[in-house]
Amino acid sequence: MKKLLILALVLALALGTFAGCAPKIPRDQVLRVYNWQDYIGDGVAEDFEAHYFEKYGETIHVQYETFDTNEIMNAKITKGGEDYDVACPSDYMIEKMLTEGSIQPISEEVVEKYNQAVPDFILDNFAPVATKDGETYAAGYTW
Repeated sequence: MKKLLILALVLALALGTFAGCAPKIPRDQVLRVYNWQDYIGDGVAEDFEAHYFEKYGETIHVQYETFDTNEIMNAKITKGGEDYDVACPSDYMIEKMLTEGSIQPISEEVVEKYNQAVPDFILDNFAPVATKDGETYAAGYTW
């Protein structure tokens, strides 16, 4: 039993040592998404990574995190230290975050791509969700 315990400890130490040796992925190759739990199915992030590589010839890594309530999501973002590329709050929380200044506008390039990719029905009825001073801050992605 002692030998098994010693072997387990040695293995844990070795894994801990080598885990720190993994190459760090540059931030511009990471897409950080913060969304409601159970809104995106298993494998969607991996499918997106493959699609992105196929379409643009560049590697992107999706870091997908979930939240249970708008308040939890907002607290995490407004407390600082997190830099999500995409967060998916409900409409009332988008307005609150816009007033608080805790969200940034979406670039014109991304808005144009969004307008090309999203069906007219959604564009006409659901997007953009939030604009201010001619800038777009949010857009619908599901209905």
